Amino acid sequence: MRILVRHVMTRDVASVSASAGCGDIARLMVDREVTTIPVVDHDGRLEGLVTSSGLLEHVGGKREPLHTLAVLATPGRHPHPLPCELRAVDVMCREPAVTRREATVPEAIETLVTSRARALPVVDDDGRLLGIIGRSDLLRGLVPMIRSVDGVVGLHPAHGRRHARVERLRAS
Repeated sequence: MRILVRHVMTRDVASVSASAGCGDIARLMVDREVTTIPVVDHDGRLEGLVTSSGLLEHVGGKREPLHTLAVLATPGRHPHPLPCELRAVDVMCREPAVTRREATVPEAIETLVTSRARALPVVDDDGRLLGIIGRSDLLRGLVPMIRSVDGVVGLHPAHGRRHARVERLRAS
């Protein structure tokens, strides 16, 4: 069974322009519950990625403990004024790893792992953003590829702590 990136990618992608402010990007991340926002030009071509960790590093720096994106995204809740001059272009990764819609899920996983990314923008041959594929999307793509195991996951009675174990296995 061959599952392609286009089968499992997220098509409704929140993106910003290079001039978007960091506060707006943080609010978008919180509202959309995402950790990666693509930066695109006026033609929809990928220019870079803003990640939550990159944003927190630039905004929080070493002066204070890093705060959650929710705090950063809420005006008046940050103990120090955010450096409002920071824009997407200042904090984005300029050459992110990408994948194509016709790549297989295992190929996308290899790219994700080797690039140490959390998500990969899906682009066409002209570099236009078509979607994004994250870890949960890739797991969803793997499910049909994994040989079915008929088993019950439960707590091992010999342990006081929670230990999941497969009660019975059946080879298909």
